[in-house]
Amino acid sequence: MKTRICLIVFLLISFNTFAAAPSPFKVASIEFNPQFHARDKNFQKMASLIADATKNGAKLILFPEMSTTGYLYHSRKEIAPYVDSIPGVTTTFFQRLAKKYNVYIVVGMPEKSKANIYYNSAFLVGPKGLIGSYRKNNLFTLESTWAARGEGIPVFHTPLGNIAIIICYDDYFYQSARLAALKGANIVTTHPPQSILPASAI
Repeated sequence: MKTRICLIVFLLISFNTFAAAPSPFKVASIEFNPQFHARDKNFQKMASLIADATKNGAKLILFPEMSTTGYLYHSRKEIAPYVDSIPGVTTTFFQRLAKKYNVYIVVGMPEKSKANIYYNSAFLVGPKGLIGSYRKNNLFTLESTWAARGEGIPVFHTPLGNIAIIICYDDYFYQSARLAALKGANIVTTHPPQSILPASAI
């Protein structure tokens, strides 16, 4: 499948923070079909796409839900080899790229907590390292077989603005974006899955 990069200018969504709104900047919303059961290969492809996006002036780069592994896993056992902690191997890889290109990157991934609980998560890194992470609050049927529900909508303060992250099914519920706005978010990123089925099944 073809991979495309769409550059857009972010819209400010927080009505109570217009006075302190950041200047417009370019965002790369990357359409990327990850390869199932091949996390390391996905890392390398994503690194190439990040390089392409920065050449076009992107300052914030967004990847889809579960972009390091693909979305559809049927059980905790199946996804177990590909989960990672935050911080961990995955965040370290992408924070090096954020530092190299002086950009901010949001990546979706399966997370394993210290208590060995799995989550459908996303994290934000910038030039100075890991900024924060979010665990999907509203689970769809497909990931509820292995993931626990997250709680809360954190807002991360960056030079680009105050960034909140929600993931796919979260945006079916207006409360997700509203909570982010009430907490001062200028920017809310949402991350749908790029591919439901493994490439071999498409």
